[in-house]
Formats: sequence, structure tokens, C-alpha cells
Amino acid sequence: MNILIVDDKELAALDLKDELEEINNSYRCTLAFSSKDALELAKNNSFDVAFLDIEMPESNGIDLASKLQAIKKNINIIFVTGHSEYAIQALELYVSGFLIKPASKREIKKALENLRYPVGKISKRIKINCFGTFAAFVDGKPLEFKRKKTLELLAFLVDQRGIPCSNGSILSVLWEDAHLDDNIIQKKSYLRTLIADLRNTFSELGLSEFIIKTNTGISINTGICDCDYYNFLDRDPIAISSYKGLYMVQYSWGEYTNGNLMNMQ
Repeated sequence: MNILIVDDKELAALDLKDELEEINNSYRCTLAFSSKDALELAKNNSFDVAFLDIEMPESNGIDLASKLQAIKKNINIIFVTGHSEYAIQALELYVSGFLIKPASKREIKKALENLRYPVGKISKRIKINCFGTFAAFVDGKPLEFKRKKTLELLAFLVDQRGIPCSNGSILSVLWEDAHLDDNIIQKKSYLRTLIADLRNTFSELGLSEFIIKTNTGISINTGICDCDYYNFLDRDPIAISSYKGLYMVQYSWGEYTNGNLMNMQ
């Protein structure tokens, strides 16, 4: 399930994300700390559910909900607020839930079990294999980039499951100890080249919505790809049986995720 969490209070958004992942660790949560960022994400990402705070500085959650519904008619809106007086306005939007902060795990789970628009699976052009050697395909054909390291950049974004990644965090993983390197300026420039290669490649394939670039970083639209790693987290029997203890073996940084997967078997 692809979930958008919008709250101008970062700690509140992170707490809700933790609650959702405790309910089901396959939920893919994207955070936005303003209505503007939320709308930008929604235009380039297919969200199944949006958890919205109502009281926010530049635009309240009621207005944001209407704009999100205009972008995607069947998005499930769940308000999470400390202001019960907005309940009538929320109901007029035919939302999937109205939770009063602090919402309990039981209340969140119940709201997700009674969505107005049930979440189903759709056919996806992008197929990603993480088990064994990392590989990515579009329409059954292997992805080809101008730069070899662009594939590793894509692999890292897949590993992060839709969480926006800053240039600094990417540099620290793709080039360990990059901050101690005398060539850090060149590496930053090279990373910008890789990001451009990544975005241009998917754009040329008619899949520009797959790569999401915002002020907080770069991520992928996890909702429009078929990925064995994500299917494993969804407890899909085929994905579970296909995992043999190997994950993105060509990248040493994948060992941490592989350890988590082994513990889940």
C-alpha cells in the first residue's frame, strides 16, 4: 500500500509512519511537511491513502484533501487531527476516516480496514529484481543507462522504499567516506549527472512519474513497479520462496537489508 503522510510537524509525521510500519511493514510511506510538497508528490506518485493533518500554516488539510481528490479521484483520505470541530467538513468530502490525535494503533488499523476505495493490484511496466543480483526491466527489456553507476543509484532508491534521499545520504552510501575525499566536489557533480541520467531514461520510456524529485531529495514511485523485495514484505508466497538469502549481491551496502530479510524468514 502506497501511503502519503502530511503534517507540518515532522515528529508527528514520523510517529505516524512508525505506527503504520508496525501495523504492516510492507506499507510504503512518503512524508510531506507542507501542502505544497504534498501536491507535488501527488502529481508524480500514485498514492492509495493520504493521512492529513488539518491545521497547517499555508493551507489547511480540508483544502488539501479536495486538491488531492482532483488529482486522483479514488484516493483514500484519512484526517488525523487534534481538532474535532472539523469532523462535519471532513464528512462532506466522503473521506475514509477521521482520527483524533493521538490516534491509537487500533484506530489506525480499523480506518485502513474500512477504506472507501479498496486498494487493488494493477499491471506494472517496471519490474525490479532485488534477490540475487539487482536488475531492472521495463516492458520485459533490461534497463540501459548512459552511466554504469546509475543502476546502483536506482538500486539504492529501491532499497529505500520511496523515502526521499538527499544528495548527501546518496554520496555517503555510493561513495563511502566521500566527505573525507579530496574529490568531493567532483563526486557531487557526478551524482547530479547520474540523477539526470536516471530521470531522462525513465522520461524517454514514458515513465517520468517513476522518479520523484522534491526539495527534500529524490525517491521512486514504489506504487508503479513490480518488485520482488516489496512483494516479500507484502508476504507474497512466490516472493518469499524466491528469496534464497541473497539481496543485491553486487552492492555491499545491501547487506543491512539482507540481514533484516533473513530475520523475517
